[in-house]
Amino acid sequence: MKKLFSALCLILILSYSAFSGGDVMNSAGDKAVLFHFNGLSNLSAGSFMSTNSMSIGSVDFPSFQAIGMKYYFSDGFAGRGALLLGYNSETVKSGSGGFSDQKESSFGIGLELGIQSDFVKSGSFVGYLGALAGFALLSGTYEPSVANPPPAGTATKYYASVTNFGIGGLLGFDYFIYNRISLGAEYQFGIVFGSGTYEITRQALPTTTQDLPSQMSLGFNTVSFKLAAYF
Repeated sequence: MKKLFSALCLILILSYSAFSGGDVMNSAGDKAVLFHFNGLSNLSAGSFMSTNSMSIGSVDFPSFQAIGMKYYFSDGFAGRGALLLGYNSETVKSGSGGFSDQKESSFGIGLELGIQSDFVKSGSFVGYLGALAGFALLSGTYEPSVANPPPAGTATKYYASVTNFGIGGLLGFDYFIYNRISLGAEYQFGIVFGSGTYEITRQALPTTTQDLPSQMSLGFNTVSFKLAAYF
């Protein structure tokens, strides 16, 4: 529903601006601040460029949102970078005084660098393709609701951490709704290489730690939406 609402908003804005689009800015020296919505990268713990959060065992990781920069080195050719951030925290109060609250928290941070080449320009519309590379670090904890005090052997805390590296391509467009302001959509795809660890803490027992199997997987992202402010 959230993605459908975002798509409808974008269509309405583009329709409203269809007769008064701004001037395209993709000449050498042009630069912009980028804001991405609905996630940016499959460097999230799922697959490279995935907008969906991922769960390992009982630990949920957040999806990424991003802020970045774009700079045109020459007409129609730009470099770009983005800081990826994701955070989630939730506490579910216990309905009974004899049980603890359920708690979840997770955090992710990453960096993404890439290039893009504009291959079509028509009026206020620009289409482009490009390539990306980046990495991300994610961690999360989950504390289930358990009896207080918990019986020996009860799992009281789960923790997981993941490190991902990825490379990929992208295809997208920008539409200048006003001078120096554009809205756009982007499709990303690529390969992710990931590894991590997983820990379980049990009452009155030693914490168990295991390495998650290294992974290499293909990722195909749903369309993400972005806003760019040029200066």
